Amino acid sequence: MSRTFSTGFFTPLSKWLLAVAVLAVAVGLWFQWTDDDALFDGIPAWQAKVSPASQWSGSDVSSVTAKSSSHALADDDGYVGRDACRECHADQFESYSRTTHSRSFRETDRALDPPPGSFFHAKSSCQYDVVYRGDSMVHRETLKAPDGASIAVTDQPIDFTMGSGAHAHTYLFQVDGFWLESPITWYSEPKTWQLSPGYDAVDHASFHRVVPNACLFCHAGRISISSENENRFEVVEATIGCERCHGPGKEHIDRYRSLDGTMSSRSESDSSSEAKKDSMGDRIVHPAKLDRQRSEAICQQCHLQGATMITASGASVWDFRPGDRMIDLRTDFQSTGPAESKIVGHVEQIHASRCYQQSETLTCITCHNPHPSGVIEDPVAHYRDHCLQCHQDQDCGIDSDQRLRTNKNACVACHMPKQETNVAHAALHHHRIGIHPDTLTSDAPPGGEVTPHSGEIASIIADDSLSDDERQRRESLAVGRLLLTKPSLAIPASQVQRASQAMLARVADHSVADHSVDAETYAILAMFALSGENFAAAAQYANAAIAIADSNTEIASSATSVLAEVAFRSGDNAAALSHYQQLCQSGHSAKDFYFLGLCLRNAGRMDDAIEAIERALRIQPEFASAHEVMVAIFNEQDPDRARLHLDVLEQLRRLERR
Repeated sequence: MSRTFSTGFFTPLSKWLLAVAVLAVAVGLWFQWTDDDALFDGIPAWQAKVSPASQWSGSDVSSVTAKSSSHALADDDGYVGRDACRECHADQFESYSRTTHSRSFRETDRALDPPPGSFFHAKSSCQYDVVYRGDSMVHRETLKAPDGASIAVTDQPIDFTMGSGAHAHTYLFQVDGFWLESPITWYSEPKTWQLSPGYDAVDHASFHRVVPNACLFCHAGRISISSENENRFEVVEATIGCERCHGPGKEHIDRYRSLDGTMSSRSESDSSSEAKKDSMGDRIVHPAKLDRQRSEAICQQCHLQGATMITASGASVWDFRPGDRMIDLRTDFQSTGPAESKIVGHVEQIHASRCYQQSETLTCITCHNPHPSGVIEDPVAHYRDHCLQCHQDQDCGIDSDQRLRTNKNACVACHMPKQETNVAHAALHHHRIGIHPDTLTSDAPPGGEVTPHSGEIASIIADDSLSDDERQRRESLAVGRLLLTKPSLAIPASQVQRASQAMLARVADHSVADHSVDAETYAILAMFALSGENFAAAAQYANAAIAIADSNTEIASSATSVLAEVAFRSGDNAAALSHYQQLCQSGHSAKDFYFLGLCLRNAGRMDDAIEAIERALRIQPEFASAHEVMVAIFNEQDPDRARLHLDVLEQLRRLERR
C-alpha cells in the first residue's frame, strides 16, 4: 500500500465533498525548531530554511489567546466547581475521587504519564517517538523515505493529557488558542504507544487535527469559549466534576449559607431551618430521584454517540443541564448496516436488551454506582447480585457446574461479553444484555439478537415527542452532513432525496432575514452546488450561511471556503485573496495557506506568497503541491533552495510508488 500525496484539490465528488467538510477543522502547526536545540537534530535541510513562526505577524502563540474575548460557562451560569462541593459533602467527594471521571483531563505530568517509547507506522511511513526534555513530554513524527532518509520531522511539546488511563491517554497541545491532537496515544491494556484513534491510515491528520470545543465536552468539566472563534477556548475546570451530574451548585450553596450563615455551621436538627429549606425546595439534582428518561440523559451526555449529532436550533452540547431530557437538546443519529461494537455504544446496546425493554427501573446507575463505597473485592459476585435482583440462578439454561468451571458463574461473561471496539486496544463489555454467539457454547439458545437496521440513519433514542417539523429538520441536516463527511456510508437514495427536498423547501419558504433556516442548511447546499459547478447558487447559499452563522466559526469557515473556491476558479484573484486571508485568520489549514500563497503570487506579492506557502508546509510538511510552488518560485532566485524542495518531491513520489 502506498502513501498518497495528492497535488489536486478538485477531485471526484465523494472525495471532494469529504475534503470540503473537514476544511474548517483541519488545522495545525508544528513547533518551532532551532539549530542549537539537540531535540531537533536531524531536521532536513529544507525545513531549516522555513521562517520561524515568531517572524509571522499574529502567529506567535503568546499573541493570540481565547481569554481576551471569551465568555465562560462559570459564575453567571451558576457553576462553582467541584471543590466548592467538598466542604459539606466530603464523603461523596472522596468516593467520586475514586472514579475515572475525576481523572478525565489534566496537564501533562512526567510523574503521572507513561515512559518514553517509539514505534513505526508502515502505512504512513512514519517513525514516532515519545521523549522527555526535562519535565516536558515531546511527541515526534519523522516521515521516512523508502531508503530510510528523513523527509520531514515534526517535534511537538505536549500540554495536556486527556483520558483517565483506564483504557488510554490521548495528548493535546495549543497553538494560537486552538487545541490540536497528537497522533500518538498511550494504550493502557497492552501498555504501549500507538497511533491515536482514526489515524491508522496512509494519509492521516498528523499534528494538525483540531479539537473542537464539543470534543472536550466529555473529557473536561467546563470551558471558556472565545466569542470570536468557537474553536479557541480555555479549560475552566479540568475534570468531569460534581455539577456535570448534579447541576450548577451556586444556588444550592447560597441557599444553605443564607439559612445557616456558613456551610460548616448549619444544623440539620434545627426545625425552623428545616421548615424554611422545605419551603424553598431543593436546588440541586439527585439523579436517582429523576424519572428514567431524565436520569439516563445525565449519562447520555457522553455515553450516547452515533454517526453524527444535530442539536436544537441555536443550541450547543454545553447547554445540557441535569434534569433535562436529552432529546429536547439533541438527536444522535446512528449509521446503518451491521451492528458495530463502539467505544461509546452503551445506550443503543442497552436499549436493545429485553431486560431493559421489560423493565421500568433498569438504568445505568443500576449497575454503575457513581459514588462507590470502595474497591469491589469480588466483581463476579457483585454484578451477579445485580442480575439476581430480577432473575433466579436457575433461570440460566446452562448447568451451574459448567458455569463455575467456565467463567466462575459470571453472568456478564456470557450475557455482556467483552469485545473489541472500533478503537484499537480498547475492549469493553457489550451492553446488549442477551445471548451472544460463541460466549459459552456453540449451541447457545437463540434470543435477544439485535434487529437488523433498515438501512436509513435514525435517532438512537425515541424522538416521538419532537414536532414533525423539528424531526424533519434534524434528519435532513444529519443526512446532509453525513454525505459530506462520511460519503462511504450507504444512505438510501430515498432518504437522501427526502432530506434534499426538505432543505430546499425550508430555504424556499423562508428568507435569510428571518433566521428560520439553520446556517448549516445553507452551507450544505452551498457545498453541493459547488460540487455541481453551479457557482452562482453556491455563492448565494454561502453568503446566506455567513449572514446567519453568528459565532459558529466552523459553518462560517465552510461557507467562506466555498466563496474562496468559487472566486479562485472563476479567476477573481482579488476576491479569492480576501476570502483566503479571512480563512487563514480564523484557522490554520494547510490548504488555505497554500491557496493564499497562490493568490499572493498572482498579485505579484512574492515575499508574502513565500511566507504563506511556508506556513502551509509547517502545518503539513508532506504537502506536495506546496513543494511544487516553492520549486517554481525559487528556480531563478535561489536554485539551491529550489533543489531542496525538488528532492522532497522526488522522495514523496517514490513513496507513492511503493
